[in-house]
Amino acid sequence: MQFVLKSLFALILTVMIAPAVQAQNACSKTHFTTGIQADGIHADQSLSRQVLRFMDLLGSGSTTSLRKEDKYVVVEKAIDQKLSELQTRYPESFQLRDKKRAGMKNITVTDYALPMKILAPNGKPLSAKARFRVYYEADASKPLSLETMTRAEFVKDRQFVEFKIDHPEFDQVVIKPRMLILDSDAAMIKNRSQFLANKEAILERALAMNPKTDPAVIRQFFQIFSEFYTAARVNLPEFARTTYVRDSYSLMLKDVNGKDVEIQITVDREVEVLNSTNGQIVRAYEASDAVVEIKVPVAYAQLTARDLAQVPGLAEVLNLKKELEKDHLDQFAPGAGKLSTFRRTQEAATELIGD
Repeated sequence: MQFVLKSLFALILTVMIAPAVQAQNACSKTHFTTGIQADGIHADQSLSRQVLRFMDLLGSGSTTSLRKEDKYVVVEKAIDQKLSELQTRYPESFQLRDKKRAGMKNITVTDYALPMKILAPNGKPLSAKARFRVYYEADASKPLSLETMTRAEFVKDRQFVEFKIDHPEFDQVVIKPRMLILDSDAAMIKNRSQFLANKEAILERALAMNPKTDPAVIRQFFQIFSEFYTAARVNLPEFARTTYVRDSYSLMLKDVNGKDVEIQITVDREVEVLNSTNGQIVRAYEASDAVVEIKVPVAYAQLTARDLAQVPGLAEVLNLKKELEKDHLDQFAPGAGKLSTFRRTQEAATELIGD
């Protein structure tokens, strides 16, 4: 069955990407070197530089603004017990990060484009994933379905577009520039001709909707999409959609100097992956599974004896990680993202998108 699904997926990818590849081959090879292949968008040096420009704009040189992400898949009862224990030990500093109405559950829906394969200046291969994200809520007593979901009030007619970009220096560390845009503008961003014809108007609306974000960051989104559409000459190739219930927590610790050190923990349940090309839903997890992610500032991510001494309370995080490693379900690769079901079936198998 698994082989059949993989073969079917490979066929779907071929059907989806073939027109893009044909369009790419029709371009002048001396001017357009960005190409679309089954494993993603292979960026040329110019597009790679534009994506990595986010590193400078977001001040990535400060390790306190970067977080190392560790992922686990466990039985939800196990993580529920651990979260309850954290709440008991840290009643004031362990809190939900995202507001949740009584009797409701928060839902995240994310559309993914094929990942961009870029190269760092040192030659290290990196991945940059364009994502379009909308938030919903639903009755917590009912199973997750389109019929029970209603859009969150703050994104009634809008959504977030973001890039998730591998950091060139730190493993398991990403940067995530993000901007809020209208749904109608998101649709135009995904369409080459509409984006190029309306990009100045879309940009002006995006700048107005993100007053607290550095305008240079907003403009960089548009620079990247412009560069991509000039080179590839195809619409943004969408790949998959994930839907899941998310609870997001914050454990706010303090270092010996009294400075805040935030540990973020997310727990995702009822995870579904939708193939964007044929509407097929893939459920890689059992109903009792939970995908847990722990995000620790890079400055303390190794959790050394010095780190534990510098930030009282980090020992709890280290113990939590050890327990999750022990409870991690064997059928899932350590650190695997939600879209790890989708893999290439060719000889050089490459994960298309991690989450």
